[in-house]
Amino acid sequence: EAYLAGARQSRARAVELGPDDSTAWYAYGQILDIGGKREQAIAAYKRSLQLVPPHPKAAGKLGKALVDAEQWDEAEVLLTAAARSDPNNPATYFYLGVIYAHAKKYKLAIEMYERFLEVAPEGDPDRGKAKKSIGDLKRKL
Repeated sequence: EAYLAGARQSRARAVELGPDDSTAWYAYGQILDIGGKREQAIAAYKRSLQLVPPHPKAAGKLGKALVDAEQWDEAEVLLTAAARSDPNNPATYFYLGVIYAHAKKYKLAIEMYERFLEVAPEGDPDRGKAKKSIGDLKRKL
């Protein structure tokens, strides 16, 4: 806990010194998210995406944070746009799968998990979850 507090203070100082640095905001969002400060993390990820250039991983992390916060509609809009702008980001498809499964749009969820498996590297820790989800969803059809 003391480590997280120190890291959070360090990242807060970084965004204070570099308010237009998308990487600083992204890193700050990660520290906040790890520390359970989800709403603040969401705000930091959003700030990272507003800057030019936006941090390339901020949309995926923001999508995950929004899913974790059960802000389904906002997460879907964000991740759908992210999939269009970066069709090779596996996190985008994984979290779209989560959203569609929650909405009981099982065919769309399966499609998103399958797309995730196509673009995710072999060592991605979510591959097993995606495969299990596909099996579970197919049984619901």
